[in-house]
Amino acid sequence: MRTGRWLSAIAIIVLLAGAVQKAAAAIYPAEGTVLPFTLMPFSVPAEALAREYTFCVATGLYDDDRQFAQNVIATFRSKQSDCLARLPHWGTQYTWQATCTDKNGRKISATGLNHFSTISISFVDTTVFRQRSILNTFPDTSLHYFVDAARALYDMSGNAVWVLPNIPGHVNMESQIRDLKVTPFHTITFLTDYGAYEVSYDGRILWSKQEMDPRTGLPAYRHFHHEFTRLPSGNYMLLGIQKVQRKMTELNSGSVAEARNVIRGANGTYLVVDFGVLQEYTPGGELAWYWNSGDYFSDEEVFEKLDQTPRLVADGHFNAFYFDSDAKAVYAGFRDRNRIVKISYPDNRIIAAFGDGTPTGPLFKAQHSCMPGENGELYIFCNNPSRTMPVPPPRGALTPGERPQSRQMPGTQQEAGYPQKTQVMVLRQPLSEADTARVVWSFDCDIDDQADHTALREGNAVPLPGGNVLVCMGTTPRIFIVSRDKKLMFNSISEYRPGGKEPWAPKASYRVSPVTQEQLERMAMRMLR
Repeated sequence: MRTGRWLSAIAIIVLLAGAVQKAAAAIYPAEGTVLPFTLMPFSVPAEALAREYTFCVATGLYDDDRQFAQNVIATFRSKQSDCLARLPHWGTQYTWQATCTDKNGRKISATGLNHFSTISISFVDTTVFRQRSILNTFPDTSLHYFVDAARALYDMSGNAVWVLPNIPGHVNMESQIRDLKVTPFHTITFLTDYGAYEVSYDGRILWSKQEMDPRTGLPAYRHFHHEFTRLPSGNYMLLGIQKVQRKMTELNSGSVAEARNVIRGANGTYLVVDFGVLQEYTPGGELAWYWNSGDYFSDEEVFEKLDQTPRLVADGHFNAFYFDSDAKAVYAGFRDRNRIVKISYPDNRIIAAFGDGTPTGPLFKAQHSCMPGENGELYIFCNNPSRTMPVPPPRGALTPGERPQSRQMPGTQQEAGYPQKTQVMVLRQPLSEADTARVVWSFDCDIDDQADHTALREGNAVPLPGGNVLVCMGTTPRIFIVSRDKKLMFNSISEYRPGGKEPWAPKASYRVSPVTQEQLERMAMRMLR
């Protein structure tokens, strides 16, 4: 299995002197383990007189010292009894040994020959999945990013260094992984269609939450959706669904004769509304806090769009939240309302609301993420096109000179007053009572001819240090970094080909999440504590 260009001549060594809490005195990787990463933590018992530890790694399985020495591909040296080292290959068997020496260079001890393997799975097979790099001038080469469609963590050169393995009973090859990201506790969280999970770097489940369907007794399909975050407090915040019946008046009930989600009975006509519910759970699974969007949206707002569309999505598609622990506030994003609501935590007061139906008026359209930055700024990723527009089939790679066609399909109508192109925006929140919210920066995602410039669904925008923005375009499978002066510094397209034989095709990704070098080190070394 090929892994693409290897960044260094042999490997990347990360010495951890003081950067990570000292590990326990265990041998790691343990004998015979199969591991879902190529950024490998090594650990041996510490020796009191040791000044240096040397870790030697060979490809293949060896029990003979001479054969092992002849096949060593990399040597790593550390002042500590552990180190974090980059290995070149997925789907490979390795043999390793560690020795330690004193201040005079004399050998004190050595381990036996130990064996492990890196996982073989299509998501890190570069003949099946790849990040096709178009541009990379971003100065921080240590940055990594999660791509949830490939359920992998990539470096800036498009090399996967970690992958979410199959977890029997919870994650398989068909699982749709969403919102894959690192936590403040150096673990990894994500959503599947049937639950929310926190795992360690080696893929062990640390915490999970599922809502059971009373009709089937099985986990409910997408009850928890869009966003899942572990808070600095150690609790977990999820976005769920609560179905509520709202009674309709004669004025609006006549307009939905053919509509779905309507119940007609002797006591009147009711609309079944899926309201979003923010739920905070303790590590023990106890409910600590919640906020129900049904308490925010009045009947007037729920029913106001019934004459405009029979789909009855007027209840508000709750598709994003962000918990700001410093401000003690939660931002809630409603795509079909073109609105973001700021909620005081934990007393649930509405601090502010931005967008359609608020004093600010229209500011953005069909947003899929909202995340605070510095100085009262809010970073927003806007899909922009109408929700009623159909999704076209996936596009293949464009031929030279070919211009991406509009995502608007024949027979549909683009909503007046809104741009067709997907955009990233920065909203300046009011800094005083006399101030008003306003868009202070925007960037059209029409970058080049390599992919469509409009994403119907999904995507996000994450502020990076220095004013840069990491962007995932969702159904348009582009990931890029742009500066506030609109200089493009990184541009990559997610692609795949089933079986490794078909032509490369775009692979949509739900969101992207950055991981710093320090976060990566702490995730990997956490297992050794």
